[in-house]
Amino acid sequence: MKLLIITQKVDQNDAILGFFAGWLREFAAHVEKVSVITLSQGQFKLPANVEVFSLGKEAGQGRIRRLLKFRKLAKQLLPQVDAVLAHMCPEYIVAVNHLNKSLKKPLYLWYTHKSVSPYLLKAEKLVNKIFSASSESCRLPSDKIVVTGHGIDLEHFQPQVKMVKDYFEILTVGRIAPVKNLHKLIAAFSQLSDEVKNNVRVKIVGEPLLEPDRRYLDQLKMQVVSYKLQNKVDFIGPVAYKDLPAVLSQADLFINLSQTGSIDKAVLEAMAMNIPVLTTNEAFKDLLPAECFCRDQELPERMSEFCKNPPSAEWRSLVVKNHGLTSLIKKIIDEIF
Repeated sequence: MKLLIITQKVDQNDAILGFFAGWLREFAAHVEKVSVITLSQGQFKLPANVEVFSLGKEAGQGRIRRLLKFRKLAKQLLPQVDAVLAHMCPEYIVAVNHLNKSLKKPLYLWYTHKSVSPYLLKAEKLVNKIFSASSESCRLPSDKIVVTGHGIDLEHFQPQVKMVKDYFEILTVGRIAPVKNLHKLIAAFSQLSDEVKNNVRVKIVGEPLLEPDRRYLDQLKMQVVSYKLQNKVDFIGPVAYKDLPAVLSQADLFINLSQTGSIDKAVLEAMAMNIPVLTTNEAFKDLLPAECFCRDQELPERMSEFCKNPPSAEWRSLVVKNHGLTSLIKKIIDEIF
């Protein structure tokens, strides 16, 4: 069995997409050969049966050169493989389909996003199946969707011993963007009593990717100043995927206020390390205990309760049951081959 995977980035140190190197290692354990076309590449260490071809964005190649190289690589690799899996970008399915009409290699897509773009609508007609982490993670009405759970690397994210510190640490991790509702976290924190607030630090890990996100980060920093929380709220910036477990391990509470409506991978990574979670994301209502979910207006009160008495549970077991990387890749392989 030989598989062609098309993705955005192969870089084990990337703060957002570093996890995908783990996916490739897991795929390599189940198939004879994995060929990868990626928009850009960084550092990675992969098995000998994985071959990575970059379109050269990391070297400054423009869109036209990348498109020409994509066509060349697809023509070269398609005859050599048994199936094609595109990761997150339905555009790749549309692009490769033009070169696949005579070969008729089966096409598959992994997609977890609330957006139903024109490209997704086109790709749905071309693929055999669409894999998604939950029923909320792909909003396209289609009988081609296969719900698989997320793929959390349970060897990478393991519980660790916390350092002794004299404060309670609240952590949130993810892209800095309005959809993450970080302004609500800062506002809720400002409403805590001085008794609680004096013993708490909030750490925000992540970076903005788009210009609107950068403006949002500026607004968040001004909000912190307006609440006089400069000594309580830290913007850490991006953390490499390989270093993320060390950061997560020191948190006493992980908060996620994303309203994407789908299961956020960052929450599962925290849970895999047995970090208590508090979220307003309705996608977690059936996964987490009731006390770990709240409405926006309940957030300050619930934060205060958790800071005084964090809930205890075997959070990791909830991830192991439905969202482990090994089980995810096995499900995908079984569907493809």
